[in-house]
Amino acid sequence: MKTFLILVLTCVVGIFLGHYAWPKHPPAAEKAEEHADSSHRQHGTNGEAIVRIGKDVQQKMGLKVETAVEATSPLEAEGFGKVLDASPLTSLLLDLSTARANLGVSSNELRRVQTLYQQGQNASARALEVAAAARQRDTLSVENTRLRILSTWGRAILERGESPDFIASLAALDRVLVRIDVPPGSPLGEGPTNGHLALAISESLPLPGEFLGPAPAMDSLSQSQGYLFLARGGTALRPGAAVFGWLQFPGTPQRAVKVSRSAVIRHQGQTFVYVQDGDETFHRQAIELAAPRADGWLVKTGVEPGQTLVTLGAQQLLSEELKGSGGEE
Repeated sequence: MKTFLILVLTCVVGIFLGHYAWPKHPPAAEKAEEHADSSHRQHGTNGEAIVRIGKDVQQKMGLKVETAVEATSPLEAEGFGKVLDASPLTSLLLDLSTARANLGVSSNELRRVQTLYQQGQNASARALEVAAAARQRDTLSVENTRLRILSTWGRAILERGESPDFIASLAALDRVLVRIDVPPGSPLGEGPTNGHLALAISESLPLPGEFLGPAPAMDSLSQSQGYLFLARGGTALRPGAAVFGWLQFPGTPQRAVKVSRSAVIRHQGQTFVYVQDGDETFHRQAIELAAPRADGWLVKTGVEPGQTLVTLGAQQLLSEELKGSGGEE
């Protein structure tokens, strides 16, 4: 009898635990309601993936949009280069300063000896020849150093090399020289008129740079033409740092569309934006970037003025789209 009672009590406890303690699975209607509040993936008439996001979910995501605006893009060529080691240049510039100082001393000495010689005072013809030879030597030293700078660094650098402040800023890395090489076949025309830079580790963020002019020599391996920039130094802009460059050339400006930097996303080596089609629908659109600007990107193709683009939450939309497709394209 006691064994029977124990069995009955065990069954009752088991039924109680099963009803109140075990996790319940929501009914199908509740599941459907939960799914309706989340995003899901559809396909448009052209086969593009459409992500549907309810307004409540958009609000939770903090999703924001803006309208793409029309802009113009100057004729540009993209190049790649690096921050140059300017120590050989600073050494040459110091040599030039020394040679010019020596030339000043020998020129003054020659004038002094000439005056004494003409007045018949204590100056022989031999002393006059020595003074003239010294000035000629220092003149040739200045010219030789100038030619070395010109052939190695170009005219723009030579013209700035007279300034002690310029030499000091290069030596202290307060300012750095950057060489950007444009690939063969780019529309060089008569040469660029301006340009801007961006670190290779952060292509989308343009850096202010002063365009100096063409480099005096082509790259021996790639046969590309190089151009020199002067930029402010920083923790990232140190000799050897890789840099992108966009050089502007004379020509008719091209039509472009300006979009915010936060609207641009990258996936599998391509660049995209998310376009809002309706209140709750979005699709991913491939774009071709023209060049970065301080306030965003100029886009060549893929976006039309007036389209509504996602500027905050685009990466989350990509995650939802890939989740809906099993993580595959």
